[in-house]
Amino acid sequence: MKKSLFLYVCLLATITSSAQINEIGIFFGGSNYIGEVGKSDYIAPKDISVGAIYKWNMSPQSAIRYSFTYSQISANNAKSSNVVLQNIPFKFTNTLKEFAIGFEFNFFKYNLNQFKFMHTPYVFLNIAALSFRIPPNQIASDFRAFQTSTNISFPFGIGYKVKIANRLGLNLETRFNYTGKDNLEGDQTNINALNFNNPNTKDWYVSTGISLVYAFGERTCFFGSF
Repeated sequence: MKKSLFLYVCLLATITSSAQINEIGIFFGGSNYIGEVGKSDYIAPKDISVGAIYKWNMSPQSAIRYSFTYSQISANNAKSSNVVLQNIPFKFTNTLKEFAIGFEFNFFKYNLNQFKFMHTPYVFLNIAALSFRIPPNQIASDFRAFQTSTNISFPFGIGYKVKIANRLGLNLETRFNYTGKDNLEGDQTNINALNFNNPNTKDWYVSTGISLVYAFGERTCFFGSF
């Protein structure tokens, strides 16, 4: 009797959910820096940002997500709207590598294997290991020896996902990354003419783009003895 009841419950759950528990995909988009150099636009993807993502769906509305992202950032005081910065000839480029793990929440149920759960907005919060270069003393674009820094950062963002084919989805998202550091543009503390950093603010960078996602690994019941 117990085995029959368990079989019935498990079969019912499989029929009603039949959801893939794994998603894997690739990300492509643009990135921009937010700090003391250049423009102060919050979302202005102009440098390349690419990556890979994996999600383990705990339910149709929640998932654990892992991602690796490679991004470039750059800024130029000559393009700033601040007249003071325009008179300080400074520009930089940098590259960032980010490995993140976090939680994703769908506002509506979403399942790439069912037609009634085909799209939803979502939000996510991550913790990440961030690696980037620090040009220690640079004047304009004259880079010298680089150092590498690795620290913890806190990416979070919002997106919208839609099913485009069986097991295939397309995600559009914007991710804000609070670095907790003030040296993405380099260290100008030893160069008085370039020492325009505000120690009370920290650098951010933003990645905006699309992910093509493939879902696999349907939920399965395993029967044992009672």
